[in-house]
Amino acid sequence: MKLALITHPNSFRFEEKIVQSLFENGLELLHIRKPEWEPAKIAELVRQIPVQFRERVTLHSHYFLANDLGVGGIHITNTAKGKRYEERYKHLRVSVSTHSVEEAIGLSSAYEYAFISPVFSSISKNGYNSAFADNQLAEANKYSKVPLFALGGVDIATAPNAKGMNFKGIAVLGALWNREPQNIVSHFINLKQIADDLL
Repeated sequence: MKLALITHPNSFRFEEKIVQSLFENGLELLHIRKPEWEPAKIAELVRQIPVQFRERVTLHSHYFLANDLGVGGIHITNTAKGKRYEERYKHLRVSVSTHSVEEAIGLSSAYEYAFISPVFSSISKNGYNSAFADNQLAEANKYSKVPLFALGGVDIATAPNAKGMNFKGIAVLGALWNREPQNIVSHFINLKQIADDLL
């Protein structure tokens, strides 16, 4: 299974060094989601990522930065839907967020993959509990034209369950960022090994 990491929404101690280490240890997809950050701050963070890894970066906002910074993708959030960014940035990897089975099944093939959430009860958001039955998610994966990534409560214990529902990938946030900085990379390595074993 593919593994995507979503950044902490705020500043995080040693984030730049941690991100570089994660890339060096095989991180395939980094989604930069900092909803309160201005464009200059997003650009500063991306510029600290070595050029050879930037193709693996996806922006959740300020898409106009993508070409200048050399990132590989944009992610269509709920607030960006219906604004035709998919057409303007079709030369990049385009992904999207979904929150219902119907939405996931109705996606067009304009997207390389899509997140659906919350699949399991969230680690990073208290009270943000699983919204689906397993059979609903299996149905979404069966009929969606777009590969779906499980988001929400994904960690070492739940990743195999995502594979059992035929997800093509997993997306994590709290599983890593809720740890002490010195423990993030080692936990990522363990989680990536599980994802790789679930191919």
